[in-house]
Amino acid sequence: MKLANLEVVLGLMVIGIIALLTVACGASSTEAQPPVIVVTATLTATPAVTPTPEESPTVESTVEEIMEATPRSIVYPAGTLLQGSDQDVFYLTEDGTRRRIYNLDTFLAYGFAQKNVIRVDDDFLAAIPLAGELTRLALDEQGDLYWVDRGARWLVNEWRHIVTQPEYNDPPVTPAEAALLALLPIHPGFESRTLLRDTDSVYYFDRPTDITPELAGGYASIIPVPVDRYHEVNVVEVPPGVLAVYNQKAQLAQINVWLNTQTSAANVRQGPGLDREVLGIIQHTEPMTAYGRTADNLWVLISYQNQWGWLAADLVEPDPALSLLPTGASAGAILGNVPEAQPAAVVEKQDPENLEPVYCSSVPIRGFGQVWGDHPEVQASLGCPSGGNEQGTRAAVQIFEHGIMLWLEIDSVYSADPVYVFFDDGNYQRFGDLGPADPAKVSSVPAGYHPVGDKFGKVYWEGTGAQVKERLGYAIGAAVDTAGAFQQFWNGRMFWVEAVDRIFIIYDYFYYDENGNYTQVKTWTSYEDTF
Repeated sequence: MKLANLEVVLGLMVIGIIALLTVACGASSTEAQPPVIVVTATLTATPAVTPTPEESPTVESTVEEIMEATPRSIVYPAGTLLQGSDQDVFYLTEDGTRRRIYNLDTFLAYGFAQKNVIRVDDDFLAAIPLAGELTRLALDEQGDLYWVDRGARWLVNEWRHIVTQPEYNDPPVTPAEAALLALLPIHPGFESRTLLRDTDSVYYFDRPTDITPELAGGYASIIPVPVDRYHEVNVVEVPPGVLAVYNQKAQLAQINVWLNTQTSAANVRQGPGLDREVLGIIQHTEPMTAYGRTADNLWVLISYQNQWGWLAADLVEPDPALSLLPTGASAGAILGNVPEAQPAAVVEKQDPENLEPVYCSSVPIRGFGQVWGDHPEVQASLGCPSGGNEQGTRAAVQIFEHGIMLWLEIDSVYSADPVYVFFDDGNYQRFGDLGPADPAKVSSVPAGYHPVGDKFGKVYWEGTGAQVKERLGYAIGAAVDTAGAFQQFWNGRMFWVEAVDRIFIIYDYFYYDENGNYTQVKTWTSYEDTF
């Protein structure tokens, strides 16, 4: 009788399984089902058997025992969170693998909750193939890099500049889980001149307009904004940590400004005050570059017709960045008295009007192209571009009594981090970036002069055989980090430095003079960037 009952039970089980399969097949024909992960675990139970020598009773197996002795398939949808006996939580992917979630910050960043984690046996977990980790830095199939936070993703391709550095040891970049990213709202990259709040701090985001997003991590900066200089309505909340990719600066070096819509024209004055001499009039349609301000924020320092000029701040389009510019005597120190130099030797010193044009398969563009095209002597001396188009780079510049020091992160065919010293006699020297100076060799500078910037200290203070310190004199302006660009030519290079808004040219080549002597040309000059 009991065996008959068992047969009935088993029969009912088979019918139930068939019914379930029929329902599942029917559902799949009408609507798409979420991807699932099927893991089969075989758990063998030993029935309770108590034989005796005298008699062999019928062994009775309960339904529960039969169920436990049967291989089972456990179904979980993709995206399920599983945890074994230790603290690691795993994310089930669409391809049937599991990805370890890097840490608690990653767990929370994707919007996961502890209540959604399913505890399973370690053996069961081990049966699922292990794939790469899931971190907050996710790279999708299109090559875009995201910082994940609060159940959203932030497009920050600038992180590439940080994660490729040898010293980087934070969360690694891992392939994005496409199905997971599709569930996360996307925030585009940051726009220049935007106020960003990271936790309790607000920053002004400054990205040079000519730098591409792929390179901007090395060149964009954030500048802290005092609480009394912004309105909450203009602030964009950003996740903690996402701004770590950008350089933080104490102040802006410059900013592009325009007259406000109510002002069609304005007087540019020699000094900050209505009683100061009028240098000229600037129109509403003319762009301006502001380099400083008065301490009371009532006047803005601009460059006007190759000289300093002051503009009433209430005539300028409002911008929180205006209050981040330098003040007082330092306001004009960056551009003040940029040394000029005539090349010591340029192709046989020919008359520019009689020089033949240079024909090239490609020509420089933008500011480089304008200088190259407007000055025949530059064409004749530099020749054609070589080694590719203009390239952007981080730069730093400092003005001295008798010359300029220029640092570039990259420089064409030369090694990284070169330091150029342009002397006002037309000569120049190039050095590798030797790092900061030995403090024991650094001297104080006289009142009214500026300390030498860190990128220039070793070359300046420790001596290189070129008598840099003796020939340059003291710094008349502060060292400034800025954006730059360079391009290689047959006979030299062009450099653009945003902070001084000039294009520098170095000539480096040999030619035969009128006496048949093989002569080297190694000199420099510069032009205002009017592009």
